[in-house]
Amino acid sequence: MSDGTAQLQLIVEEQKTQNLGFGVAKTLYSDGWQGEIDGSVNNLLGGGERLTFKVGKGTQDEEPSINLEFRNDKFGKPGGYGFRVFSDFIGENSTDSNEENYDHDALLDRKGASINLLRNPITESFGV
Repeated sequence: MSDGTAQLQLIVEEQKTQNLGFGVAKTLYSDGWQGEIDGSVNNLLGGGERLTFKVGKGTQDEEPSINLEFRNDKFGKPGGYGFRVFSDFIGENSTDSNEENYDHDALLDRKGASINLLRNPITESFGV
């Protein structure tokens, strides 16, 4: 342009907002087969929120592992948050739970939840 500036035109296309995947693998921990399905929805409520889930179960597992997470980072503005609930089942220490020396390890079968308060990675001088 005549004043020394340039005009820039960007053409962008939004990515798909949903994702679904699955897989099967042989685990090293229990020497068995494990299946998993996972997915995500981006921009869930129209404000950049993200919902993800993962469910997996092995052939030798007593129960599936489940992970559900919701996150809203507010596009880098203050007030972002996230929460997660999970039930992870990795396996048992013993292959036979009827053995006398059977020891259930709570670290291999855990349930819980977490809440995250997210910091603002973009400063006000950035112009957001």
